[in-house]
Amino acid sequence: MSVYGTSPRKRTRRTRAEIEALDAALIEIVEQGSPVTVRQAFYQAVNRGLVPESETKGYRVVQRRLAALRAGDELDEIRGAA
Repeated sequence: MSVYGTSPRKRTRRTRAEIEALDAALIEIVEQGSPVTVRQAFYQAVNRGLVPESETKGYRVVQRRLAALRAGDELDEIRGAA
């Protein structure tokens, strides 16, 4: 019976400051093109070099952050101002 050891890959997580910078950039993207889809925001984020051009590493990050911003009512404030 073999036992799995620890993974040789070390994953890095974004710092709180990096997440806040990403959120600010996503809010700016939404403000500029309101209304935008998640895919449109993803492409804009890729063009700005904020996330990798990958479904699993880029698109899902944008999707999760936009959902978190919506849940925190930060995107609703933008809609109300526009």
